[in-house]
Amino acid sequence: MAIGSGLSAQLGMKAESTYGTAVTVDRWFEFTKESIVPVYEDIDSQAIGRGRVLGADRTKRVIVGYTGDIEFEITNKNFGLIYQHMLGQNTVTGTTERTHTCILDALAQQGKSMTVQIGRPSIDGTVQPFTYAGGKITKWELSAAIGEKLMLTTSWDFKSMLTATALATPSYVASQEMYIFNELAVTYGGDVFHTKSMKIGADPKLDTDRRFSSQVKKEPLAGGMTDITGELEGEFESLTMYNNTVAGTQAAMVFTFTLATLMATNPFKIEITLPVAQMLTAEPKVESPEIIKLPLPFRVLDDRTNPPITLASHTTDTAA
Repeated sequence: MAIGSGLSAQLGMKAESTYGTAVTVDRWFEFTKESIVPVYEDIDSQAIGRGRVLGADRTKRVIVGYTGDIEFEITNKNFGLIYQHMLGQNTVTGTTERTHTCILDALAQQGKSMTVQIGRPSIDGTVQPFTYAGGKITKWELSAAIGEKLMLTTSWDFKSMLTATALATPSYVASQEMYIFNELAVTYGGDVFHTKSMKIGADPKLDTDRRFSSQVKKEPLAGGMTDITGELEGEFESLTMYNNTVAGTQAAMVFTFTLATLMATNPFKIEITLPVAQMLTAEPKVESPEIIKLPLPFRVLDDRTNPPITLASHTTDTAA
């Protein structure tokens, strides 16, 4: 018996060996919300001759998959698995103090899928297990702003779902510490950039509609160029950013969240490195007597030498 509300919800994951073949989850995450739902198609008859209203015997419902978002507060531990499935590759180096270096992989996440089990409590105190197989992260976004935490929103596509799989017993990683906006430093072109908010995300353009006869759904594969985009919010300090944008200037951008807490001798931190970022617009507008804000949306390009994006998590986790 559990509390019959979201207080008793749970979320577990595990990487699959074969796409869509469910495994028993063994990694547990605290989360803020989720919205995974089935996607239906109602196939209705168009035949005439039996009246003005569609007959109850002339419609069939097909579940074509399961999609939705899961949102997390980023902490200093336990996220290597998710980072790997966001980007594709996670290389772990170090001993006591480890670095999880995550970059885009050569096969665009092919062969990487997860089973996700969400425990949703009904009001009678039963935590109902919803076990989703063939989970692929189809989009993601990291974001933070003044007075807020570093948040991660992940969008998912799943092949199947069962409610008969037994609810796994959760076990959480101890002593996790969240990252907050005050711990962020940003550089652009090697210079410190003062921002009021940040976001960075990617859309790998996975083709999730690989459906065939007999209700077969095959693993989503990349069907387009990956978009990596983001946005900063600065103040209109000078013409520098405006001129850079108009000229199409390309420069490196680095986001670093650093905790005061040490692993052994060095602090926990997350570094996101973009070797080539290009501002898309920089349009200062006078809309009130207040200081003029300067929204700076940007895109990430490939310099053909370095990974377009590198997410390095400095943590004590032994493996992804």
